[in-house]
Amino acid sequence: MSLSDYLERRRVETNSSEATPPTAVPADAKPQSSETPHAAEKQGGGGLLLRFWNRVIWTLSWTHFMDAQFEPSVASGADSIRLVFAKREIVLLGRNLAGLMEPIARQLLGEVREMPEGHMTPANAESGAPVVWEIRLCERERERAK
Repeated sequence: MSLSDYLERRRVETNSSEATPPTAVPADAKPQSSETPHAAEKQGGGGLLLRFWNRVIWTLSWTHFMDAQFEPSVASGADSIRLVFAKREIVLLGRNLAGLMEPIARQLLGEVREMPEGHMTPANAESGAPVVWEIRLCERERERAK
């Protein structure tokens, strides 16, 4: 299931749940894991898991999230999303990243996996789903005291 399919399903569920009362969950129900790497397992308030190509993994708490900015590809050929947290700044570079802005705004994005451009298959490139080929993580520059 692609991220765009997942997001569309979530929109339909959210819109339909506003019109109908929630259904009871059986006591023996087990949580289901998502097939999408960018899907969140919690409803906000959790964290963002960053999986780098070199097997380094970072987690950032959504409670420290400040803002995000999307820039479509222009000269570089890559979309970018800049995420600002209290102590860190993350830049995601890739293709079709605009679809990640709503889950980011709702703090529902649970995981981002880096897949270098050279390792993408034709199916990845043509799917239309968001693909992150580079994650940049750095210390946030603090505003200077006046």
